[in-house]
Amino acid sequence: MFVVVVALAAAGCGGDEDNPSAIPSRTGPPTVTTSPDPTLTPEEVAVADAQTAVTAFVATSDELWSSAEADLTRLAEVAAEPVLSQLTASIEEHRVEGNQRSGAREAVQFEVTNVQLAGPIELEGGGTGATGLSVSLTACVDLSTIEIVDADGNSLENPDAPDRRRYLYFAANRTPDDASGWRVWFEQPETEQGSPGDPPEVVAC
Repeated sequence: MFVVVVALAAAGCGGDEDNPSAIPSRTGPPTVTTSPDPTLTPEEVAVADAQTAVTAFVATSDELWSSAEADLTRLAEVAAEPVLSQLTASIEEHRVEGNQRSGAREAVQFEVTNVQLAGPIELEGGGTGATGLSVSLTACVDLSTIEIVDADGNSLENPDAPDRRRYLYFAANRTPDDASGWRVWFEQPETEQGSPGDPPEVVAC
């Protein structure tokens, strides 16, 4: 079973950029409406639904980062705990501080590390009290269009951070018979240890 650390790392980028970022013209998140393809195995269906859920999560969180008026309760349409509370708090702090963010991320090159078709949904530290489908996967996330500035217009981005970074995701569905039940529970940039004594570095892709 895939195990993840429930924490949002701030590695590799100053400011808000490594937290889950904008598509101002969007009016809502993409709807997960996958219909099972009879030619696909249950594992392949779960993977396709999980990737769709991650894409919706990225697009919705991007919009909420960029718009101070957007309703944060919309996160519940694409996210579940623990990332739901963590991301909500981060965006609220971003808004209070007067920071501004623009641009849109793109998640591509998905790689699946684990698929669970039944049983308890678990993150490190214990069970979640839920059962259902779950998929652990990584994606290469392109942040090249993301711009973050503080209230005075000063950049909050780390100029040394790569534009394309590897992210870890965990998506699950507590209602296996309904593809709209998929949510992202975890998002974190993948890191690797550099020289001894140096902080971990984000993994470029």
